[in-house]
Amino acid sequence: MRKALILTGFNPYSVTGGIETFTQTLIDLLNSSGVNPELACASGFENAYNLKHEFIGQVYAAGRSLSALPSDRYKFILCNGYYGGGYFPKKFKTFTVFHSTHAAYAEAIKGLVPLSTYLEIRFIVGELFEQTAASGAKIIAVSKSVRCELERY
Repeated sequence: MRKALILTGFNPYSVTGGIETFTQTLIDLLNSSGVNPELACASGFENAYNLKHEFIGQVYAAGRSLSALPSDRYKFILCNGYYGGGYFPKKFKTFTVFHSTHAAYAEAIKGLVPLSTYLEIRFIVGELFEQTAASGAKIIAVSKSVRCELERY
């Protein structure tokens, strides 16, 4: 059986949310297509790089962990948006699914949150992590509006 890896933030069987629901559906779809999906959830990694923001450190560590895997282990990898941050260079065929962009989100909340929060969302997640996740990957936008966001940012 062919194997695929889904790189995401949280275990979709223990956390409820939109991306987790998407991930559960994707797992079912892959299984029914003869592909055995495995999960790598950032929440299960340690912030091994001691980044100031704990979860950002976990996301980065999850992505970096892929560099140690043999290049024939997976048929492909699917990243849920910025959860692919830290995964570079791409050694597997990779698809990055964008459910939104954090750059657009940051602009929408600018002035409503502290400047440090805006800067983190806009530049660390919205620029660094999302661009790293997209670099070298096939990009999938879940809607036309997300596609427009991706083109804008």
